Amino acid sequence: MTYAEPDDMIAPVDIIAPDSVRTLDTDYIAGLALPRPADGHKGTFGSLLVWAGSAGMAGAAYMCSAAACRSGVGIVHLWIPKELMTPMFIAIPQAVSHAIPESVFTAREELTALLPRMTSCVIGPGLDPTKFFTRDMVLFMAQNAKKLIVDASALTIIAREPEVFKPIFAARAEKGLSMAIFTPHPGEFSRLVPGWEKEVRIQGAETFSKEWNVVLVLKGHQTVVCTPAGECYINSTGNDGLAKGGSGDVLSGLIGSLAAQGMSPGDAAAAGVFLHGLAGDLAASELGKRYMQPTDLFSFFTEAFRHCRWE
Repeated sequence: MTYAEPDDMIAPVDIIAPDSVRTLDTDYIAGLALPRPADGHKGTFGSLLVWAGSAGMAGAAYMCSAAACRSGVGIVHLWIPKELMTPMFIAIPQAVSHAIPESVFTAREELTALLPRMTSCVIGPGLDPTKFFTRDMVLFMAQNAKKLIVDASALTIIAREPEVFKPIFAARAEKGLSMAIFTPHPGEFSRLVPGWEKEVRIQGAETFSKEWNVVLVLKGHQTVVCTPAGECYINSTGNDGLAKGGSGDVLSGLIGSLAAQGMSPGDAAAAGVFLHGLAGDLAASELGKRYMQPTDLFSFFTEAFRHCRWE
């Protein structure tokens, strides 16, 4: 692909936000770039565990893990249903696949051995939220994963029992774990915060982040990122061509990869949101907003990284 300067193709976005809210821009994201030492190896760049997919939802696992593999993480491990092992091996052979055990007890044993080796985890894309097994394992991940990105079906499960999950996320720091990153779209956030109105996006995200002690990525037009410390950011990249099933799976994989490589939860969320939106703008410029698909974003990651001086 011929490298083109994104500023020549993408119109600037005018954002009206309170003075306390920072707009994510190229210069800020450029300053977050992680070093990639010439003598680095796969262990240098982190290990990511992706728990995703279910019957009929293999694509979610693929898009999440492919985004991670295409954004610099050293190695991706997939924790997936047994029936997805072969298709995922064919689709993404560089990932290490683990078949999810059928019993909760055995699954806990396996994760107890696996999680200490993982620098970051993504859970939620394409999971079946109706199974008690899923609920129990989301709880286990919340209590044990070093870094954790919580998306999609995992958020649906959490929203059903906020009285159970909220104290666990609030207490992660006491166990030496990083604060989790939640990545809800407006519908998922409405389930997490009944009665929330989309007109108060920033205030709602900021309040939730502080109360739950998580980094909150509230997706949508001008995605908002808030941290428990009161830092809030609003994104200046992205377009309605991203408003398609699968875009969120790509975003969670990208954020998970950056966290695995060593970024703090707040920086991983901010950089992931900006780069994901920028790749979407580049895709829209070349392919058109109607035609572009979430899987097209991978082809534009390199241009997005170059634009932010990461390459």
